[in-house]
Amino acid sequence: MTSNGIAILTGFVGTACFSVLPVKAQGHVHGEGTMHIVQDNNNWSVEIALPAADVLGFEHVPETTQQQQTVRDFASKFATSDKVVALNGECTLEDAHSSLPDHNEAQEHGHEKVSHAHSDIALTYRFSCQSTVSGVKVNLFQWLPSLNHIELQWAVADGQGASNLSPPNSAVTW
Repeated sequence: MTSNGIAILTGFVGTACFSVLPVKAQGHVHGEGTMHIVQDNNNWSVEIALPAADVLGFEHVPETTQQQQTVRDFASKFATSDKVVALNGECTLEDAHSSLPDHNEAQEHGHEKVSHAHSDIALTYRFSCQSTVSGVKVNLFQWLPSLNHIELQWAVADGQGASNLSPPNSAVTW
């Protein structure tokens, strides 16, 4: 990781994403996500980007009642971190955000043509940890069957690193 990479990672602390993120076709691969973990003293930030197709089965604002229900179901899973990611220390979830589209966004589009461009879902979790954290386990693979790979990068007090996670290799220690 370059020093520019660290600058980008440290910029994530305290940042929240609130909209579906359109991505360039060459940077967006179904089945693959990214995760960044940053420590700032006892504060930890975990940011995840996943292809909307792997999370929802579609990459646009929900257009049908069934799609709206799918978004609500996943929003409830993302609201707490335990179904997504687990830091291996004594940590309290302070804040959680997702960029899942909602019914109001669909209504705002009115009769406009809804874009079906590639998009990602952003998840942001902020934790306060009272003990040492030396690793993470990603639980997403258990309930997102089309997710095959997550590229993880971290910058913590003990150093920085990167790892490729997959269903059989969903945990890392730093």
